[in-house]
Parts: sequence; structure tokens; C-alpha cells
Amino acid sequence: MTYASNLKRNIGMIFDKLINIQLTLSLHRSCNSNRQQLV
Repeated sequence: MTYASNLKRNIGMIFDKLINIQLTLSLHRSCNSNRQQLV
């Protein structure tokens, strides 16, 4: 493996983690807003 392909793979993994974090945060936000509407 070359350094560039290694770097690309690492950046891809970081982006995947960021996307996962954003998805879970938006899910938590929607759950919280749903709870507030129910109350």
C-alpha cells in the first residue's frame, strides 16, 4: 500500500465516523422533539 492510498482510506473512515455521529445526533434530536410533543 502506498502512503496516498493509506491516507485516502483513513480519511474515508473518518468521514464514515462523522456521518454516523451526525445521524445518531439527528435521531436523538427527533426523538427528543417527539417526546416534547407527546407531553
